[in-house]
Amino acid sequence: MTERYIVTLDPGSSKLGLAVAKVCGRDINLVFYREYPSDGIRHGKVLNPLRAGNAIRTAVAEAEKELGIKIESVAVPLPRFGIRQEVAPGTIARTNPDECITIDEINLLKDNALDSYTPDDPVHEEVYEAIAQSFTTEDLFQCKEEDILGSVGDKIEGNFRIFIGSKGAVTNLERALSTAQLSTGRKYFEPALIADAVLTDSEMDNGVALFEIGAGVSSVSIYQAGNLRYYGSIPFGGRNVSIDIKNEAGIREVLAENIKLGYGACIPEKLQTMAAKTLMINDEDQVVSRKLPVTRLSEIIDCRMREIFEALLYCVHRSGLYGKLRSGIVLCGGSAELQGAASLLAGMSGLNVRVGYSRIKGITSTGFPQFKDESAAVSAAMILRAGTDPYFSSTASGANTREELRDTVFDPGKEEKNGTSKSVKKRHQPIWGKKVRLGVGGIVDDAVGLFDSTVGKLYDNFDNQEN
Repeated sequence: MTERYIVTLDPGSSKLGLAVAKVCGRDINLVFYREYPSDGIRHGKVLNPLRAGNAIRTAVAEAEKELGIKIESVAVPLPRFGIRQEVAPGTIARTNPDECITIDEINLLKDNALDSYTPDDPVHEEVYEAIAQSFTTEDLFQCKEEDILGSVGDKIEGNFRIFIGSKGAVTNLERALSTAQLSTGRKYFEPALIADAVLTDSEMDNGVALFEIGAGVSSVSIYQAGNLRYYGSIPFGGRNVSIDIKNEAGIREVLAENIKLGYGACIPEKLQTMAAKTLMINDEDQVVSRKLPVTRLSEIIDCRMREIFEALLYCVHRSGLYGKLRSGIVLCGGSAELQGAASLLAGMSGLNVRVGYSRIKGITSTGFPQFKDESAAVSAAMILRAGTDPYFSSTASGANTREELRDTVFDPGKEEKNGTSKSVKKRHQPIWGKKVRLGVGGIVDDAVGLFDSTVGKLYDNFDNQEN
């Protein structure tokens, strides 16, 4: 059985997560995972492709040297901030209406959703993902995928949620990879796959909100009846907490981040014995040590985390799905590790909250305990998805060439230079109904007044903090 290597890269605002796995049949064995400082990335988007590419090249070179392989392509997540969503129905007419509906027909309708839907501004936007919400035939109305399979009908109607993002952000990501001498093997819409690594099937079926607190972007993904029903994001995260500590103590951001991870906690009134402690901070550039009471540190962290949670809870209420979250909230991302963060969110939301760790069933990760951390959830999700894709290999010894490894998410029907198409020939063309715009993607732009009154001073001093 042929072995292949798959490589995933999680380019965050503060770190790069690089994972390499060896795949043989259904066996996925993690052979490399490490986190590196990122550069040129802010709010999950590549702003400086040259600096970002150099940081990626450094990480990839270390993996190549340690494993003795040549990495040519990587799987990456699409940017998760600035995404808007719309809903639109699609229909395909069946050539054999007396035969039972098969999974191939369902997949065909899903694939065509990406091919045939055009954003309002195709110059600056592109479709990131199309998620099927329900299916309908002559006899069945708004059913799940498993219920529509095996039924009959003259046509299949699908109700899709279309997620649209910035084309420039994707282009900059590809430029950074090109700078690092890599091609884009696969691009994944993160909210559509991270649930496989963090959530349980029962949580997704009963209704759950996944809060992901990254360094530069925080997001909420709501799943109900097994599908992604809503996604929203804000340009704030754990880095803002570190900047608050930096400004208060007058120290470097790197040191502030380490203090946050080592001594940070939410809910200062519950510090107990730690409340009387004082940190003596001696930065390498300072002659005199600075004092920072642990209580004051907790107050700084608690204040910013409350604002972030209030913003995400605002998104949940705006989605109209708050009453359907029977499984509560799952908190993941680097800042989920803060002591008391889950308790703070539970008190603010009135829902059950648990911290989401990577459920890496199906991946052998012996020797890499950090792969189970909250910060590695995206990498674990991409490894799981790429590991089940037999057409993806990140090395020259794989089954595909570099050109064949190019992702076809955005334009599967695009012809190559030899005139052949990589996409499967389509037997049906979907008919799209009238699209309905959802005011959920541009939270910062189109709801500033209501947002400010809801989350307080979330955006105060934003420009100053980022400079």
